[in-house]
Amino acid sequence: MPAKDKYHDTVVNALKKDGWCIVRENVVIGDATRQLFIDILAKRENDEPVEAILVEVKVFEGARSPMTYLEKAIGQYMLYLSFLDYVNNSTPLYLAVPSTIYNDLLSEDIVSHAIQFLKIKLVIFDPRLEQIVKWRT
Repeated sequence: MPAKDKYHDTVVNALKKDGWCIVRENVVIGDATRQLFIDILAKRENDEPVEAILVEVKVFEGARSPMTYLEKAIGQYMLYLSFLDYVNNSTPLYLAVPSTIYNDLLSEDIVSHAIQFLKIKLVIFDPRLEQIVKWRT
């Protein structure tokens, strides 16, 4: 089982504050041969029908190259989407990113275009306040 990212618990707390119930952590997707782990499965039970999301936490801090880290994060996101499709799981997948990264790197025109082009869903959180700042779908 993979280790938790630095902000894993922060994102869990932020989701709870935003009205989400954490159903499971380290969600396994795949088949008998290959499995991947997505950080969080959350549900919002007050919605009809019940809404569920999967969230993969990304840190970026300490990365030698934020662009190289972004490339890896996007590749991971796309691989997770393909595994979800393979097992017929239509639960939306989000990348959770700190607001500082969103306001800096991810808001640059070319990077923002790439995120839109690839239809990457984001949940932006403030690590200090443990709050969701924005959803980008």
